[in-house]
Amino acid sequence: MKKGTNTIGFRSEELPKFDGTTYASDTFPGVLLRSRYAPLIDRISVAPYARESAAVERPVRHA
Repeated sequence: MKKGTNTIGFRSEELPKFDGTTYASDTFPGVLLRSRYAPLIDRISVAPYARESAAVERPVRHA
């Protein structure tokens, strides 16, 4: 990410079943595949994980 305004996107789409070609929605038409209790994302917080720094060399111990 760069300093300033950034965009984070989320997508949700049905993936094929284990055969790689068919979909559960084809096998079970009319059955909801997403729980009505599934969460909605309404807030996201992003914080720096670590600052960039020079690599620290550590001695290698031989057993």
